[in-house]
Amino acid sequence: MRDENFLDTILILNKNKVDYWVCHGTLLGLIREGKLIEWDNDIDIGVLKNKKNIKLINQIFKKKGFKRKKKFFSDDGLLTFTREGGREVDINFYELFLNKKVNKKFVICKWYVPKNIFCKIVDAISNASSYDGKFKHIIRNIFF
Repeated sequence: MRDENFLDTILILNKNKVDYWVCHGTLLGLIREGKLIEWDNDIDIGVLKNKKNIKLINQIFKKKGFKRKKKFFSDDGLLTFTREGGREVDINFYELFLNKKVNKKFVICKWYVPKNIFCKIVDAISNASSYDGKFKHIIRNIFF
């Protein structure tokens, strides 16, 4: 299955010399099945977090017709872009750390994950128009 947003994302990042890697479900599909997983609704890309990368990625994706998906929590460790013709593109920002005990570098990604019922409700309401959870009919009809 060919996905134009995946192909364009790779071309955009290569052309603009952004260091990146394929990660999460996208990487799993490519390794395990040799293709994108059919039911995975997004493309997962990893990038080192810095102000230059965040600003550059925003600019270059907008120039190529992608729209940044609005989210309730804006500093959640990733940017999500949408465009007709393919899956959403998640740019996951990883932070570089040095483990002094073993003198090795590693990266981590800090995501926002709703931990309690209040946070889950806030998240569902803030994404009411695209919410696809257990009570989607109630959330979509009550909140707009």
